[in-house]
This record gives sequence, structure tokens and C-alpha cells, in this order.
Amino acid sequence: MKAETSESAYEWGIRHHSCPEALAWRKSLGPEATQADAWLQCQRGDWLLWQLGRLPAATQKRLRPAVQRAVDRIVARAIRRGVRALRGNREQRWLFGEDRSALAEVAAAEAASVAAAVWHQWAEAAAWAEAAASAEAARAVAWEAAAATAEVAARARAMAAARARVAAAWEAAAWEELLLQARDIHREIPVWPGEGEP
Repeated sequence: MKAETSESAYEWGIRHHSCPEALAWRKSLGPEATQADAWLQCQRGDWLLWQLGRLPAATQKRLRPAVQRAVDRIVARAIRRGVRALRGNREQRWLFGEDRSALAEVAAAEAASVAAAVWHQWAEAAAWAEAAASAEAARAVAWEAAAATAEVAARARAMAAARARVAAAWEAAAWEELLLQARDIHREIPVWPGEGEP
């Protein structure tokens, strides 16, 4: 096995089974980039922790206090963000609640079915006036159900849009958090600690 000083960052990633995304990033660093270069340039806290997990047990033990300090900062920030997110987030009350649009659509279909059945049943009967009144009443129920369905569908679309906004914000926040984690880890372990180890 090569020493880490003589293998490229990409080769190190292959040897340690980096994920495809990380391997592509390592390859983009160029053939001259070493693992120490990759450590310095890495802006993802999760990848930095993964790299530290590939070090020999003795090195990991030596680094444990520094890693613990970085993780303490990361966890404290996550707690602060969680508390802020829970304060004043009014959308949460209904955003992840039960989606009633399917129920309303079923109700509208049922009402339309009843209207059609009543119309056909009474249309064939001799009492045309009663049939017309009953069918009209059933149609009114169907129209009300359809209006309710449209309203619920509009709410469902608004919920979907809100969910998409939340997902986009979550993704942006997650990326920002990975950058902050990398900063915290680099603050504690500024250079690659595994240089020269097998």
C-alpha cells in the first residue's frame, strides 16, 4: 500500500471507497492534489468527518478532543436553529397536516354519482316534477361538493408550493450548515492529520 504522501487525493478516495460525488470532486482537484490538499479544500463537514473516520485508531484517539470541540459547536448551532425554527413557524400547523384534497374529490364524485342516479331513477318514473326537483337538489349538492373540491384543491396547491419553498429553504440551509461544519472542523484540525500514515 502506498503512503498517503505519494498518492493523489483521487487515489486516496478510491482506496477508501469515497462516494461517487466525492470521487468526482476529488478528481476535479487535479492529479497533483494530495489528500492534504483535499482536506484543506473540502467544504463539507460530513466529508471531513468521514475522512477522519478512515484514519488509524491511534490517530483518531489523538484527535478525539479536537473533533469533540468541533462537534460540540455543530450541535449547539443545530439546537439554536431548531429553537428559532419552532418559534413563529405558523405554516407548520397545516403544512404537514392531513391532505384533505383527496377526501374532497371523493365526496364530489360521490355527490355527482348520486345526482346522476337520482336523475335517471326519477326521470323514468311518472312523477316528472318530483324527479326534476330531486335531480336539481342532487345537482346542487354536486356543485357544492365540486366548489368545495376546487377550494380544497387550491389549498392543496398552496400547500404544495409552501412545501416546495420549505424544501428549497431546507436544502439551502443544509448546504450552509455543511459549510459551517467544515469551518468548525478546520478550525480544530487545520491540516490533514494522516500525512505519511499507511
